[in-house]
Amino acid sequence: MDIRNPIEALIGANGTAKVAGLSLLDLDSMTIRELRRHGLTAAQAGRVKAAFDLGRQLLEAEACLHDNAPIVSTPEEAYRYMRPKYVNEYREHFDVLMMDNRNRLIRHHRVSTGSLTASVVHPREVFRPVIRESAASVIFCHGHPTGDPNPSREDIDITHRLRQVGEVMGIRVHDHVVCGHDRFFSFKREGLL
Repeated sequence: MDIRNPIEALIGANGTAKVAGLSLLDLDSMTIRELRRHGLTAAQAGRVKAAFDLGRQLLEAEACLHDNAPIVSTPEEAYRYMRPKYVNEYREHFDVLMMDNRNRLIRHHRVSTGSLTASVVHPREVFRPVIRESAASVIFCHGHPTGDPNPSREDIDITHRLRQVGEVMGIRVHDHVVCGHDRFFSFKREGLL
């Protein structure tokens, strides 16, 4: 079966979902079981989920081509880049954005995935891909599934620890941005970095 068939069955020409007024964000957040309740077979539901995942990967790969690589040097730019990756997530994720000397994004790396309220982060796991990519600077990002971007005590502690490791290694830590649903918290702007 062609992958377009289940997607065309769910999405109209204007990009809105045909199933009970669902949006594309709703479809993206649905599990295979939920898609099956809306009439898709298990194979069709799996293809729909795979299509959304593939779309995200293609957008990221295109954005990171060297000539088209986005500039990420402010918390707003980091939030705009990372927010779509945290939409409809029910667990915390910790990511590192790696930039060259001109703040062009080299790539982003998901360091860890945790629970609803925490994600385990160790400096060794954070800086391994940074060293491998020869990044000049980084911005740390993580999403709070609750929507409230205010940092926890653990967020503050790990940020200070990561900044110290970056200093020792000669890697600039621009910021740590905590992403909420419609706003963010910048450690640098708040004087915590």
